[in-house]
Amino acid sequence: MSVSQRDVTIVTALVLAVGLMVSSPARASFIVDTGHSSSTSVSGLVLEAYRVYGFEPNLTITPSNSWVAAEFTLDAQYVITDVLGWMGRDRRPEYNLFSLKIYGDGGDVPNATEYLSGDFTVGYQELAWNGLTGLDLTLDAGTYWVAFEVPGQILIDNVLTANLSRAVMPTRAPDPLGNDAWLYKGEWLPDSGDNLDFGVRILGDTPSIAPVPEPGTMMLLGMGFMGLVGFTRRKR
Repeated sequence: MSVSQRDVTIVTALVLAVGLMVSSPARASFIVDTGHSSSTSVSGLVLEAYRVYGFEPNLTITPSNSWVAAEFTLDAQYVITDVLGWMGRDRRPEYNLFSLKIYGDGGDVPNATEYLSGDFTVGYQELAWNGLTGLDLTLDAGTYWVAFEVPGQILIDNVLTANLSRAVMPTRAPDPLGNDAWLYKGEWLPDSGDNLDFGVRILGDTPSIAPVPEPGTMMLLGMGFMGLVGFTRRKR
C-alpha cells in the first residue's frame, strides 16, 4: 500500500467515525426502577379477574378484578420503550393473559384516560420482569399511573371463556413508587398505607434530536475532507 492510499484510508475512517458520533442514537435507560423484592417465593399481591374455590370439576368461580397500580412522574417528555413488573404466575398454563395500562392522574388513584394498553404473558412459577417491550410511546412531562390488570375473558381452543389467569407481585421493592392504588368492585381505591410496594421498571429516552456538532468537530471533519481532496489531486 502506498503512502497516499494509507492516508486516504485514515481520513476516510476519520470521516466515518465523526459521522457516527454525530448520528448515533441514544439507548433506552431507566426512567423508573424500583428494584424487586429479595424473596424467591411466588407469593404476594394477587392479580386475577376471578377468584376460584374448590377443585375440578366442582369449581366455584366469582368475579374478583384484583388489580394494582402505582403513580410515577416524568420531569420531561420521554419516549417509553419498556414497561415491566416483577411477578410470577401460579395457575395452570392455559390461563396466561394479563394486561398493562398507563392511565392519567386522578389524584390518589388513576383516572379514566388511557395512554397505553397491551396484553402480555407471565412465566409459570418463576419470578421475572414481565410486561410490554419494544414500545414507542411518547409521554409529556406529568404524573401517570402504571396498572397491572387481568382481562375478563381469554380464548382457549377457539372458545372465549372466563380468564382464570392469576399472577402474584411480591411486595417490599427496595425503592418503591410513592403512591399505590388497588381495584375493588370495579373502583380504584387509594392504598392509604402505601404498603403495596411492588416492583416496576420503565425504560425510555428523551425524544431523539440530532445533536449539533461542536466547532472542533466541524473543523476536524472539514480538515479531513480537505486532506482527502488534496491526496486525490496528488494521485492525478
